[in-house]
Amino acid sequence: MVIKDIRWIWLVPILAGLPLFAGAADQKSAPSDGHYQDIYQLPVWIEAAASYCRWKSAGGSGYVRVIQTREAPGQGMYLQWIRHGIAGGADEAVSTLAITELTGKQALQYQMPTETLGRGQCTLNALAQGVEDGRRYDIELVLKAPGDYQYRLVKHMNAGF
Repeated sequence: MVIKDIRWIWLVPILAGLPLFAGAADQKSAPSDGHYQDIYQLPVWIEAAASYCRWKSAGGSGYVRVIQTREAPGQGMYLQWIRHGIAGGADEAVSTLAITELTGKQALQYQMPTETLGRGQCTLNALAQGVEDGRRYDIELVLKAPGDYQYRLVKHMNAGF
């Protein structure tokens, strides 16, 4: 069969059961390691996640994961202390807390924090802004043992403009 009208040539791969574009079946878009499905099902209200505050104790070592969420209005934050697996085992969460101060009376939007490691503690600092009034703040979280934190919110003075 000879196709004389090339306007219909795009139908050939579809009728043959092939993808229309070569990139449509890119193997990198769906890895076979099992994580793809978990990531695909990640709730849309999770905006960001990052690892901070590496720690080590007699019981093991790990890090703290900060999870930024979309709340109405503003943003929420969760802290999750993760312990590295022992003898090749999987990492596991040993404590997870919602920072309820961020979803209280004043709705805030904040940047992901920066960390400062200290002796026996880690401090996270983030710039924030009030959703309703536009005021700027510094958020300070001092993290210690799993599940233990101190929250401080510092309001910036108005510049007087």
